[in-house]
Amino acid sequence: MLQLKHTAFHVSPKNQSITPKRNVMFYEVELYTEGEGFSFINDEKYPHKCGNLLISVPGDTRYSISTFSCHSFKFLPNGDNEFESAVKALRGVHYLQNHEELVPFFKKIYSFSAKDKSGLYLDAAMRNVIALIHNWLSPEMVTDEKISDSMQAALTYISQNLTAKISLSDIAASAYMSPSYFQKKFKKCFNGISPANYILKKRIEYSKGAICDNSLSMERVAELSGFSSRAYFDVCFKKETGVTPAAYRKLLNKGMF
Repeated sequence: MLQLKHTAFHVSPKNQSITPKRNVMFYEVELYTEGEGFSFINDEKYPHKCGNLLISVPGDTRYSISTFSCHSFKFLPNGDNEFESAVKALRGVHYLQNHEELVPFFKKIYSFSAKDKSGLYLDAAMRNVIALIHNWLSPEMVTDEKISDSMQAALTYISQNLTAKISLSDIAASAYMSPSYFQKKFKKCFNGISPANYILKKRIEYSKGAICDNSLSMERVAELSGFSSRAYFDVCFKKETGVTPAAYRKLLNKGMF
């Protein structure tokens, strides 16, 4: 499980000008709600803009100029190398238009840190913040390259056939491209995300809706979401969200998501 080191809603003093430079010891996630001035990670400047999410990792140096308010938590991955890599991939600043959707999860982290002795709910809340950020930023965060009509046709094909077996050749044909050229163009448009990984992420998102229906078995959810087996679905879902589909349903029924 992740080890929470600190969590808070921080409001800096109004007369604050500059904070002392410090070495980052834990993984830090900060969601800014307002502010002026900047935070610095390794002397790179990031604005205190409402909706900015700032992530720093052990070994970074930090300091801030001017005033701000933010939700935050600090943690250690406790040997979860896969999750550690996922957080490192997000290091830096991201502007989230839907940042308000994250606030309830930060509040749950505050609450669970005081009440959740087992750490299960606390662990899930922290993982869900990172999973949501990953889902919002990748693969939908495209590069500056304009998505062509042919690429849009491929995305439409994927959307319409998400729960069926989809081959690279079929997707490429919908875009009137060869498979190899299509894959190259797709990865260029979607920040290195391959068509297969894009489909996988979309299927995970689709499955979350099916999991809400308690009358469906997990085998049926896997089938409806386009996965070849329950076992493969479990592996993919946990890799993406940090919990198994069954655990996600339990937490959902407890009102955690």
